[in-house]
Amino acid sequence: MFLAFASGYLARVAGAVFFGYIGDKYGRKLSFQYTILIIGFSSILIGILPAFSMIGYTAIVLLFILRIAQGFSYGGELTGATILVREHIKDRTGFYCGLVQSFAGVGVLLAVASHALLNEFLTAEQMIRFGWRIAFIGGGVFILHSYFARQSLYESPEYLQMRKKELERNQPLRH
Repeated sequence: MFLAFASGYLARVAGAVFFGYIGDKYGRKLSFQYTILIIGFSSILIGILPAFSMIGYTAIVLLFILRIAQGFSYGGELTGATILVREHIKDRTGFYCGLVQSFAGVGVLLAVASHALLNEFLTAEQMIRFGWRIAFIGGGVFILHSYFARQSLYESPEYLQMRKKELERNQPLRH
């Protein structure tokens, strides 16, 4: 169980590199949308994952894969959000980029609050049987809302300028 939990943290570095590449190549907005979709869907899938008693070790393998997917996309999410803020805001970038980083802690606080709320209304047995799933499914659905909010994002002026230079450089017949 702890290995599945730790695997998500280890995958963050690879996710930051991968989604950094996607963001540089295809756009910050696209990368930012992919990361939130993967986080949301993997959270929902963890919430509906069949129990060990139903599918045996397959449940452990699937949990491990889904935690890696969460961590991988979260690595791109946090890095992508910081870059997006850095490229859109020119004044006090350190403050705003730090603010993005601190919002990761807010997510942890929301998770703790949802756990406390569930503990308030469910027995210990209910929490073990199905209560923990409510938080994953609810969190996943809530995260998917963010995907639709990101539809209105604009690419940063720095990214657009970089893409324009790259397109001009890659058109030898134009000159």
